Amino acid sequence: MEFTCLLVAVDNTSSFIYVNPLCTKSNALQVLKEWITYAETQTSHRLRMLQSDNRTEWTSAATTAWQNEAGFRWQKTSVYNSEQNSKAERTIRTIKNMMMVMMQMHSLPQTFWPFAAEAAAFTKNIMPNVENRIPYQIFYNKDPQTPFKLLRTFGHLAWVHILKAKRRKLDNTTIPAIFVRYDEEHKGWKFMSWVSWDGVRRKQEEP
Repeated sequence: MEFTCLLVAVDNTSSFIYVNPLCTKSNALQVLKEWITYAETQTSHRLRMLQSDNRTEWTSAATTAWQNEAGFRWQKTSVYNSEQNSKAERTIRTIKNMMMVMMQMHSLPQTFWPFAAEAAAFTKNIMPNVENRIPYQIFYNKDPQTPFKLLRTFGHLAWVHILKAKRRKLDNTTIPAIFVRYDEEHKGWKFMSWVSWDGVRRKQEEP
């Protein structure tokens, strides 16, 4: 699966950042709709206004139908004037800069950019912003200590324990791997490991 673009959404009240790597821009609308539903459930507030650039993925008939059905106002920037969506544009630049630094620190190839983007957003959401407010805390109305305790350096080397059910008696109990993403569903991490034998190089993601 090859990701080609990144959907970035910012909650205006909390500055909470949502990112989702996409294979094609045609998936953007469905992913955004799912995120809006999730955000409305978590915050107990309905979407009243959405602001975006004026790209083609936001000007389709399906987009208009969703807006009319949900009943919110959608404000788009003028053509070739994305600066009007300044908060989102600043966030995109910040995420891009963070992910580039994260990959450069560990000499990771550009194919790791989707993982780096997710890690950058996770980090931003649990750190105080310029207003000394923590986006995670405001968005979820929860103490940010739980995700903060999960914070790790993207791309760092770790030794991942192999479950007994997944190894034979004389196999190694751990394998070297690098940290690539947070597993918020299970309050843990995911690692990428390289296993090599007989000249064959394989890549696998370990929970």
